[in-house]
Amino acid sequence: MFNVQNKRKSYPVQEIISMGEYIINFEKQLQQEILSKIQKIRYGKNGYIVVVDEKGINLSHVNKKLIGTNILYIKDAKGSSIVRNIIDLVQKKIGFIKSHVLCD
Repeated sequence: MFNVQNKRKSYPVQEIISMGEYIINFEKQLQQEILSKIQKIRYGKNGYIVVVDEKGINLSHVNKKLIGTNILYIKDAKGSSIVRNIIDLVQKKIGFIKSHVLCD
């Protein structure tokens, strides 16, 4: 319960104020802003950052056509599933991956 005050008197208001929807919208907006900034990061001549969720869905990539696609199928030069290995490693919260990535 909240008290609403004006110059003459104070009276209680029996209302519940919910922030749930606002927070969810704020988090989505913030996530999109961060992913947009990550998309612009480059290192070296051809380096860039890719963000993938736990299901293998590409959330950020320099090639905007790949955003929203599942990239679990991508394999390195030795046939190892790069994205699946990274997701497994993150879920274990420990480890190291050596990958033989094909670069263009």
